[in-house]
Amino acid sequence: RTENPPHPNMLVGGAVGTGKSNLLLDLIYSLAVKYSPEELELYLLDFKRGLEFNRFAADASGRNWLPHMRALSLESSEDFGVAVLAHMDREMERRSELFKEVGANSIDTYRKLSGHLMPRVLLVVDEFHVLFSGDDDSVDESVRLLSQIAKQGRAYGIHILLSSQTISGIAALATKGEGIFSQFPLRVALKNTAAESQAILSHGNTAASELAYRGEVIVNRDFGSNIAGANVRGLAAYVDPLTFAGIQADLWQRGHAQSPMVFLSKVAAPWDRTALARHEARRTQAGTSNHPLEVWVGMPIAVTQEPATATVNDDVDQTIAVLGSTDHLARQAVSSLTITAVSQIAGGRVVLLDGSGEADQPWFRTVAAYAERFDVETLVVPRDDIARFLLETIAPDLDGPARARHTL
Repeated sequence: RTENPPHPNMLVGGAVGTGKSNLLLDLIYSLAVKYSPEELELYLLDFKRGLEFNRFAADASGRNWLPHMRALSLESSEDFGVAVLAHMDREMERRSELFKEVGANSIDTYRKLSGHLMPRVLLVVDEFHVLFSGDDDSVDESVRLLSQIAKQGRAYGIHILLSSQTISGIAALATKGEGIFSQFPLRVALKNTAAESQAILSHGNTAASELAYRGEVIVNRDFGSNIAGANVRGLAAYVDPLTFAGIQADLWQRGHAQSPMVFLSKVAAPWDRTALARHEARRTQAGTSNHPLEVWVGMPIAVTQEPATATVNDDVDQTIAVLGSTDHLARQAVSSLTITAVSQIAGGRVVLLDGSGEADQPWFRTVAAYAERFDVETLVVPRDDIARFLLETIAPDLDGPARARHTL
């Protein structure tokens, strides 16, 4: 909560196998059944390199995601973690401007003065120590953003739940940790060593090392201090997968917006078919030799459903080079660029100068099938014929009058 007294952020710790993931599910589901998506938005970063929280995304039928969820990162990616923190920072700025318009100084007063139900935002970061184990620039930015959000987010209804197996050995937190954790009055510790118990709770509070069973917790609402008066010992409820799959489906049926953004760095970003259809409809009329091409490069590492785009025109920006570490990634990018271009060159042609057998790859067969929908010819020029094609076909086009049709 924001005030009386402020309890804006929570710190959770527990050794491997003590039930930490189940505890996080407890917290997320209990919030989801108490508050509507209009009252609460959730962002989840899971740095365990697993898919424990994949249940919050859409199921195999494309339905039943947790309607409160806005973004999910289901594997370790420091870059996306920083992107989410930056998104939270921008959201604070946006809310600050809204508060100024009505003379509010907190989310509670804004709701009263404006009559609008601005949702609270909760960022859950499991194994958050990963944010502090990358390169120096990434770590510095993570520390800066996390510290800023922890200190200022309370007034704007933006809250943080940090969870980790270990805190005491994180070098980047040796000097910055106290400043960050001083904003976390809510401390929850599962079974752990005495040292980790003190790192999660507070110096001298070794209560978590005395726990005996999986799922047992120490809850402290006073920064881990006041051991005799503030430590509460309890047991986390078990989150049965089938039971909560049904509850989540029921929540989805009650109302939902767009499915959450799911970030998987090892998997190609899925096509947004609706956005692609809009792109085709908008660009087909503009796609002539006198108009630039707007093509999709891919999805940026950011909290957005908007693709990264590039514009190709008849000036110096008429070429795109794709450089990367693997053929697979290059094919993904070239496929995206080409597919989003063909709707703009109806009646034109796509030429593949095939020096390495790409015409036999699935990506090019997909491109060819897609091009056929828009009356776009696909022409494959084998390695031995490339020089002749460039000299005899492309060169005359470049030197001649304006081309009658687009060539990609």
